Amino acid sequence: MSIIDDHKLINCYFISPKKDEITVELEHPNNSKSADDVLDIFLYTFPVDEKNPDYISLLKKVTIDDVYENTVNKFRNERELFELEVMKIAKESNELTTIIAERGSIDFINSVVTFLEKDFSEEDLFKFKLNLFETETVQKSKAKTKKANLRKSTTAKEAFKIFLDF
Repeated sequence: MSIIDDHKLINCYFISPKKDEITVELEHPNNSKSADDVLDIFLYTFPVDEKNPDYISLLKKVTIDDVYENTVNKFRNERELFELEVMKIAKESNELTTIIAERGSIDFINSVVTFLEKDFSEEDLFKFKLNLFETETVQKSKAKTKKANLRKSTTAKEAFKIFLDF
C-alpha cells in the first residue's frame, strides 16, 4: 500500500540530478479549498526503486516519460520566474544598464534573441504585446497602422520588430 493511492496526484518530478528520487505533490483526500481558493497540497519524496510501493503506485497513474517531462517543465518554469525576478530587481534598482555595460552587450543580445525565439503561449504573447503597448514610445505614438500591426502580430519576434520601428 502506498500513500499515493489515497491521495490525488497533482504533480511529480525528479529532484536529484541522478534521477533517483521523485517528489510528488499530493492533495489531501478530504481537501476543500480555503477562503482564498488555495488547495491543501503536501510534498512527499521517495527513492526510485522498482520494488518501492510508492514508485509502483506512481507508475499506475503516470508514465516515467511523464515524470521526465514534468521535471523539465518544472525547472524551466522556475528558471523563467527566476530570470523575470532578476530583471525586475535590475530594472527597479536601475542596474540593467550597468549589468549590460559590465558583462558586454553580446550577453544581453543573446538573452533577447533566446527570449524572442522561444515558443509563447497565446496568453504569454498577449502579455508581451501588452507590455510593449505600455511603453512610453508606443503610447505617445500617433502611428495607428503600426499599433494595429503590433496588435495583430502572431509572434514575439514580429511584435518586437514592429515595436523597434516606432
